[in-house]
Amino acid sequence: MIDSSDTASGSGARVSGAGDTPNCQLPNNSAAALPRQPEAVRVLTALLRGEPKPEEISIAILRADGTDDYLNNGDGGNDSGDCGDGTDDYLSNGDGGNDSGDCGGDTGAAGAEAAAYPTNAFKKVDTHLGMHAPDLPRLARDFRDDYYNVRKLFRRTSISSKGQHRLGGQNHCINSFGADDGGATTSGVAVLSFGGASDDTSNSSASICGNAVDSMLLRQRIVDATSCLLLTCPDNATAWADRRRALLLALGNEEGHMPSEKFENIFITELKFVDLLFTQHSKAPNAWAHRKWICSRIVCEKISRNTGTNTAEKELQLLQPWAEGEIDLCTRVAEHFPKNYFSWAHRYYAISVLFSHWPNAGKSYLSDASLVESLGAFLAGEVMFIEQWLSRHVSDHSAAHYGAEALRLHLKHGFRSGAGAHREESGTATEWALAVVKGVLTTSKQLLQRYSSHEVIWIWRRHVGQVFLDIVGGEFGTETLMAGKAVEVLGIFLDAHVYEVYNYLMNGRKLSNYNSNIKPEEEEVRLSRIHGLTYLLWILDQLQRRNALIDFVPDKERLNNIRNACKDTLAKDVKVCYNTWRLEA
Repeated sequence: MIDSSDTASGSGARVSGAGDTPNCQLPNNSAAALPRQPEAVRVLTALLRGEPKPEEISIAILRADGTDDYLNNGDGGNDSGDCGDGTDDYLSNGDGGNDSGDCGGDTGAAGAEAAAYPTNAFKKVDTHLGMHAPDLPRLARDFRDDYYNVRKLFRRTSISSKGQHRLGGQNHCINSFGADDGGATTSGVAVLSFGGASDDTSNSSASICGNAVDSMLLRQRIVDATSCLLLTCPDNATAWADRRRALLLALGNEEGHMPSEKFENIFITELKFVDLLFTQHSKAPNAWAHRKWICSRIVCEKISRNTGTNTAEKELQLLQPWAEGEIDLCTRVAEHFPKNYFSWAHRYYAISVLFSHWPNAGKSYLSDASLVESLGAFLAGEVMFIEQWLSRHVSDHSAAHYGAEALRLHLKHGFRSGAGAHREESGTATEWALAVVKGVLTTSKQLLQRYSSHEVIWIWRRHVGQVFLDIVGGEFGTETLMAGKAVEVLGIFLDAHVYEVYNYLMNGRKLSNYNSNIKPEEEEVRLSRIHGLTYLLWILDQLQRRNALIDFVPDKERLNNIRNACKDTLAKDVKVCYNTWRLEA
């Protein structure tokens, strides 16, 4: 039978008489055929579903009362963490239904403390949920055991379930992560619930060990198990794959036919769970891949339902709010967890989806040219954001690389939509693009005047310089500069961003030395020189690779002299551990 008594502050059915074994024992009872849910899973699931729903999770020391079982080392069975036979109680299984972690012989305050597990392993204050760090290994074991037990039944039933989406492999996700994505995020977080599912398999049952297992209940159990496990082990690829299976089984054969609100509710609820997970585990690649998969399902669903007239305008109205929501999330994550490559990669994914779905100018179904211009303003804002971000985060390599890709998308959009034609003062699209990049180069120079000893600022300037050379070489569009114009443009670029930098560095001056009366630190001068000379060699190498451009350089011999001088200077730096320039010398 099922006892519906609540545990902790939430609900959740408790199976009595099923024992602790994962085997099916009671026939003709779908709930009894499932493994018994550990107390830790019930408590955490209740906290996740209880109001107010948690929006932030942290792992920290929640109590320091000296009675934790991990502080005791077996004093004859009188402590909370050790049994009389010297075996830690939290390592034992099958204690007759008593899975709270205590030994039968414990007495007093220590025994009461052990009995409080797992309730005292969590603490919820408003929308913040805390997990007691010393209990984490024990919680992870309970969550992992529950997941493995439920997973066995889930895999068997999912294979034979009607409406099952065929997977590309045993533990792989269903669709390619390269699909377009979309969607919107809402406030709050919830554990996915299939209580309202109405697919063909929601009321069906599968036979396991001769017992009937309700598929909807089994899907809910796998979601509960993975929710708890992933909050402690966020990069478990198999658990994420099973969550995707559960989502697709919840849709069943009705995907593409069910109401849009119901479809979005299933996936947006899942996004809320990922939002919660990112507040503690923001650098788990499988979690970011799962979010990308969820977004791709949402945007595909919205676009597939977007039929009729003015479809382009409707797509823009759907996609831009979604992209802004994903970008806001990535900004928060990158701010709280610095140098987060996965956050910047997902941010680029969001703007690239927006770029790929945005229509070009001149299409007949676009009634307002401002729709095209708005993407240009959006991407230009991303480039400006990176310039401001690097002034506050001078060591964020991922941000510099993202900024370069955002700049490229901004220019590509300008070329494909004839951005230059909309700006009479800019002339052709190529001249407009050169003006944009020159502005970014000027800003990067200002950053170098303040942070010349930081490598990331030099790398940012490398990327922008490469984009400049690509424009002059005609790699962004069909337009090419006339020979005279190309010589002029390259001459200006070399004067401002090669020759001037070389003179500063070789004279031993630090670019941030505004006051000549203040002598800069020797180490900062050395770092500025190393990063600056490496930047010069990189730019000269990029120029050398473009055969069509090197012919327009007015003074090739001067460039060769600068290249050789940079190599010789770098080769003499004994503090560089692996000096490639020294090896070449």
